[in-house]
Amino acid sequence: MNNKKLGNAFERQLSDYLYKNGFWVHLVASDSSGQVSDILCLRNGIAYIIDAKFCSKGYFLLDRIENNQESAMQHFYAHGGEEGLFAISFNNDQIYMAKLSTLLKYRDKGIKRIKPLDLIPNSLLIENWITSCK
Repeated sequence: MNNKKLGNAFERQLSDYLYKNGFWVHLVASDSSGQVSDILCLRNGIAYIIDAKFCSKGYFLLDRIENNQESAMQHFYAHGGEEGLFAISFNNDQIYMAKLSTLLKYRDKGIKRIKPLDLIPNSLLIENWITSCK
């Protein structure tokens, strides 16, 4: 299966998982002009914007954060939504929920790619993130 198909499958899996855990979920359709996130979801009146990243090589390249994603997520947050999130799967059955600001701090330090161990102290596994959502 190619990377695009793996990514699309991960987006659907993540959407289903969030829905089954009490979120209203909208999977954003991709079009030729691109998109700034993959999932918009809502739970208990709190809105979330999530970009799903499936990393089959075991690391996440920070340059995969696009300028339009960064600005849209910051705009979303400035207007009352929660801080933008990246749901990152390293093909190990774990999904790490990392805030945009966390990933930008790595990038600002000159780090080009991160592995699961890099995210453990600064992100939450999806199960813990869901529990932390009010």
